[in-house]
Amino acid sequence: QVQRGHGMALRTLPSVGHARLLHHGSSYTGAGEQAGRSAVAARQGGVLLIEEDVRRCLKNARAESYEASLTCEMRRYLKYCTIYKIPNCDALPAKESVLCKYVAYLIKDGVSIQSVPAYLQGVRHLHKRNNVPWTGRKKSYFLHEVIVGAERLLGVKIKQKEHVTPKVLRAIKSQLNLNDENDLMFWGACLLAFFTFFRKSNVVAKTADKFDPEVNLCKGDIEKDAEGVTVTARWTKTIQFQERVLQVPINQAPGSDLDFLPVWEQIKGLGLRGPKAPAFQTKVNGKWRPMTHLDFTKKLKAKLAAAGLPSAT
Repeated sequence: QVQRGHGMALRTLPSVGHARLLHHGSSYTGAGEQAGRSAVAARQGGVLLIEEDVRRCLKNARAESYEASLTCEMRRYLKYCTIYKIPNCDALPAKESVLCKYVAYLIKDGVSIQSVPAYLQGVRHLHKRNNVPWTGRKKSYFLHEVIVGAERLLGVKIKQKEHVTPKVLRAIKSQLNLNDENDLMFWGACLLAFFTFFRKSNVVAKTADKFDPEVNLCKGDIEKDAEGVTVTARWTKTIQFQERVLQVPINQAPGSDLDFLPVWEQIKGLGLRGPKAPAFQTKVNGKWRPMTHLDFTKKLKAKLAAAGLPSAT
């Protein structure tokens, strides 16, 4: 259990607890007794190992970012139940009236109507993890009506991110000093993300200590060929089970100020260690470490603002 509150638990896995039942009450004598105890210990250890394997599988059933979102959404519901003193028997399983009021609470608290289904998904998982029945929007007439009514009153606004165009890239480049190693690394990451359409989770690590060569780009994943470079990705948002390998070419563009190949040759010249080294890094206090989401987005916003472009969108 990762959290307990309001009489409910955000469960990861209930304890199997079978080890205590193995050979309980058996009797052995002499060498047989010792051998029997060893066998019991071996079986008990095996069960514990299996439990650990089950926990590991459950932990990896969903992407880390999705699991973090679910946990946040479950906690939000528990917070709502605590604030409004919802009795445990009404909160889990949730009564239809409780869910309707929860939707109103979320909207009043600043949650967009488009995000409400995601928060209800968190409540659904809270029910499933506590082994209680869940009645969602499809089976709840009034809950569905409340959401539709809120959409009609508030309007469904779709806010898209601004497009990154060659003009925007050139504006970013105008604010960089490519003789600076960190700026050079950042520019390389920008170009690769632009030409491959990769998300930042592929290009750079979430945090420096969470760099994973099976997920994030390594030096060896960017290989020069006759026409430019080929970028290999073994994990993306749509490839999470190693079912295939994605290879994306970036063609050479001689004479273009957006040509990735010469930038990558310069980056390789900085002395990145081995094919499993992070493709893009940041030098802090004279030492290289993996470039992170924060490093990338912070510098991106700063350079966009310096170029007179909206940085928040």
